[in-house]
Amino acid sequence: MILIDGKQTAAIIRKEIAAEVESMVRAGKRPPHLAAILAGNDGGSITYV
Repeated sequence: MILIDGKQTAAIIRKEIAAEVESMVRAGKRPPHLAAILAGNDGGSITYV
């Protein structure tokens, strides 16, 4: 059985993503972002947006 350290793995992935975003920004591209679109008036959907 292999035990995976989730915190260590997450830290490595975060560093890789940060380096990739930094490279994109230095190349003149915009940094990634999240956009949410609400379609309709469903109460549950409104809670999450």
